[in-house]
Amino acid sequence: MASSPALSQEDPVLCLRMKSSCGELVPPQATIESYEHRDTLVDFLHVMMCQETSTYKCRDYLRRSNRHKNTKKLILSAGDKSKHNDLLILDEVDILCREKMCEWSYRVVDHFRVNREVVAVAFSYLDRFMDQCTSIDKSAFKLAAMATLHMATKIISSNKAEILMSNLAELSRGEFDIAHIIKMESIVIDALHWRMHPPTVQSFIYYLIELLPQQNQGKTLSSISIRAIFQRASFFAELLVFDYEVVTTSRSALALAAMMNAMEGMNDNVLSELDQFKFLDTLGTQIGLDVPAATLDYTRKRLWYLYSQSTQYQDDGILLQRKQKLQQERQQEHSPQKAAGTFNSSGSITTDRGDSPPDHSKADKQQGRTSQKNLSPTSVLL
Repeated sequence: MASSPALSQEDPVLCLRMKSSCGELVPPQATIESYEHRDTLVDFLHVMMCQETSTYKCRDYLRRSNRHKNTKKLILSAGDKSKHNDLLILDEVDILCREKMCEWSYRVVDHFRVNREVVAVAFSYLDRFMDQCTSIDKSAFKLAAMATLHMATKIISSNKAEILMSNLAELSRGEFDIAHIIKMESIVIDALHWRMHPPTVQSFIYYLIELLPQQNQGKTLSSISIRAIFQRASFFAELLVFDYEVVTTSRSALALAAMMNAMEGMNDNVLSELDQFKFLDTLGTQIGLDVPAATLDYTRKRLWYLYSQSTQYQDDGILLQRKQKLQQERQQEHSPQKAAGTFNSSGSITTDRGDSPPDHSKADKQQGRTSQKNLSPTSVLL
């Protein structure tokens, strides 16, 4: 398989940190023994795997040259012709446009303290909607991204946080109003035939985490270790939404890649390499999740690249530098030295994949990149 291509010719820095917008991500409390039958968990995964290859499958819509003849052509209008002159084909949507709307969506959900999985659901709607369109320009694409984000919030958000249409209209700085969003929602729902509950990478991780070996070298796998794997894998799942290159890859394969990357670098005392292979074998024999080695390797490399573009990579680099300095001080004091190249208990990476990541914090300040810790309404404007 070809080497991993770049995100785009002008890679945006993904301003995303491993931080849940609704509090810390927590893995399921139940263990596999708590199910009345182990088959219950397997059945859940089988249904999700069936859905991802049929009902919720998405094609490579940006590169597909020949559109299906029976696909209805959508000439999109936002209603007010004085503002939009009908959203005809002015300029085509590209990968960079999608990346920018994805990053904007994460800023919005973090600002309104909505679960980040909403973005994964919203982009399932958006990608499948685009797959049904014969032509759409960037302005209509932005409106569709706003509409699908609002729809996903209403459908899957489990907390009281909500993103109102009026909020989105305000964030568009006058480009769209509530009537435009309402009309676009109707168009999207019609195109998707009301298929609004897609399996996400996060939902696969939620179930797959329970199939991890419960013991490693005779010791019970601690809840802290499980939590670290779960939180890091969930963050990788959030990064995968950015990447158009994996839009046609099954969510289950992406979830597996996220979990394998989350386990990579962890100390063998947490989960040995042998147990990781046993985990893969369990997925293949018991639930039929047998991802080709080439596909898994490509996806994992792709995911490491996405991580290298994220703000979390910069934060982890600073963390590693501080840890190395502390280790040097401890070594001078003849204190026990903790090995580098592992995850800490919170799930943050202290990487052993070569030189430590560069510190771009000064460059970020010069370029005015927004920190998610200090979001204001103006920071999420389109």
